[in-house]
Amino acid sequence: MSVAVLLERLKSRGEALFREVLDEVSKREVTLLLFGSRARGDYNILSDYDLLAIHRGTPLEGRGLIVNVFNVDVRELDEEVYRSPLVFSAVMTGHVILDKLNIKQHLSELRRRLTRDGGRVEGDKIILPKRTAGS
Repeated sequence: MSVAVLLERLKSRGEALFREVLDEVSKREVTLLLFGSRARGDYNILSDYDLLAIHRGTPLEGRGLIVNVFNVDVRELDEEVYRSPLVFSAVMTGHVILDKLNIKQHLSELRRRLTRDGGRVEGDKIILPKRTAGS
């Protein structure tokens, strides 16, 4: 089997696993952010899918190395963005692809607050915000 055929199969498998996660999420109360290379648009055929699942209750499961799902409870989101570089980066750079929790406006306000508090993502460098009064 040629390398081209193997790569095409890998691409198809990744897309199928991503669709599985979307099908599962569509039945649940979850807000889903796509971040990383797939969100930036600089992915390649071997790139994985990085998802932040903001949920109430049961976390969402990923699909091995191809579809990575990172979970945060919606009640802990505002604290986690100050503690976790991964959650911070996903919130700051990710794209909402599903919003069953109806928090898209809150995410926009949270991004503004994080930027005001000095947080930013510069390429591979993540600068966590410093908490200020009112944060």
